[in-house]
Amino acid sequence: MRTTRIVLGVLLLMFLSAHSEAKDSPPSTAKTAKVRVGVSPATSTAGIFFAQELGFFKDENLDVEMQVFPTSTAPMIPLLAKGELDVGGGVIAAGLFSTADAAQGGIVLVADKGSARKDFDYLKLMVRKDLVDSGRYKSLKDLKGFRVGVTALGGTSQEATFALYLAKAGLSTKDVTFMKPGYADANKAFASKSLDAYVQLEPYVSEAVRMGIASVVGGVYEMHPNQQSAGIFYSPKLIKERRDVAVRFMRAYIRGIREYLKSVGPGRKPEDFDRGVTILTKWTSVKDRTVYETMIPAGLDPDGKLNVESVKADVKYYLSQGYLKSPPDLAKFVDTSIVDDALVGIRAK
Repeated sequence: MRTTRIVLGVLLLMFLSAHSEAKDSPPSTAKTAKVRVGVSPATSTAGIFFAQELGFFKDENLDVEMQVFPTSTAPMIPLLAKGELDVGGGVIAAGLFSTADAAQGGIVLVADKGSARKDFDYLKLMVRKDLVDSGRYKSLKDLKGFRVGVTALGGTSQEATFALYLAKAGLSTKDVTFMKPGYADANKAFASKSLDAYVQLEPYVSEAVRMGIASVVGGVYEMHPNQQSAGIFYSPKLIKERRDVAVRFMRAYIRGIREYLKSVGPGRKPEDFDRGVTILTKWTSVKDRTVYETMIPAGLDPDGKLNVESVKADVKYYLSQGYLKSPPDLAKFVDTSIVDDALVGIRAK
């Protein structure tokens, strides 16, 4: 009798384990679907990179075709609006909420792709090192007259944060000149001394410090806690015509985020870190493995959820600067239901 109980107990555990793992797997009947994805070579894109390399997209029967946008994610927007890309990701800008331009008003913000978190304060205010060493820059008030970089002109989450730094020093955006280098190009601009300050993200922050071209003078978390800096965008066509594919992609993406956090987060195991760095050096523009040993990892919500309140706060800034003429109906531009539906098929984190 005792032997029978043990056997039954083992079988029950095997069943529960299999049932639990099944929640991370797609329906076996899911049809193979192609998904065209625009990516930037930054660590905040890690959820997509990990999902691709670890086979999570394949688990969902998705054939993911990635197009890399090396200097700026802005060119993704019209492609997403036209349905020439299904998924993209990048900095959240005022143009996303503008209905004046159909090419910029026709995409949907669906998930987290970078947020400034307490243990993942990966976005830093950087000033060119020679300006710091010479004493030209000593405090925030010295930003006056600086050439400041943002990934796009006309209002971005970067600029919204930079405005908070300026306000703290009694300055305004009129006291600086905004320029438009992408994250990778910003370090080149620091090196050529054509840029004075930038809200940079990892691993470019660590790279700039290692190269001796810029210094960290502040973190975004201290000024704008949990700011939703970047997001995953979907083409409206993907949501309307292939919602099941949209949810399957998101399911794989969330699994990718969790593996990324496991690889680089607190308490990480050496073998997980090595695996993560191998993936990141393959897909990001920073190939030096030693940079990843000291850098602060990009912040990503383990459930892929957006900080909608942060988005609302930045929209207020865009309105104050005239980048938006009237308050947008965020329900037209933000869809959190994709993440909610994807989480139904994934074990809770």
